[in-house]
Amino acid sequence: MNLYVFSSVNWENIWIGYRNRLWAVSPADEQVMKARRTRAERIQIDDNGILYVHKANRPGFTVPFRFKTKPDLQRPAPSTSGRSRGRCRS
Repeated sequence: MNLYVFSSVNWENIWIGYRNRLWAVSPADEQVMKARRTRAERIQIDDNGILYVHKANRPGFTVPFRFKTKPDLQRPAPSTSGRSRGRCRS
């Protein structure tokens, strides 16, 4: 079984991702982004994931999920208004 852990600095981002059924990653330097793309390319449909809040006043794991599509490495992040710019099942 493959389990991928996605972190967030706050609960708001977790709930935005949950509402949109989509998880986005923050920008980083090119070396970090290359490693992220490599890992994302390994994800298979039906692999498992879980979200983790690490810098909040109450850190912890939450929202387990199963991948229903392959990651789209070119898709923009959802808006922070809670509205999706499209649908992606995760």
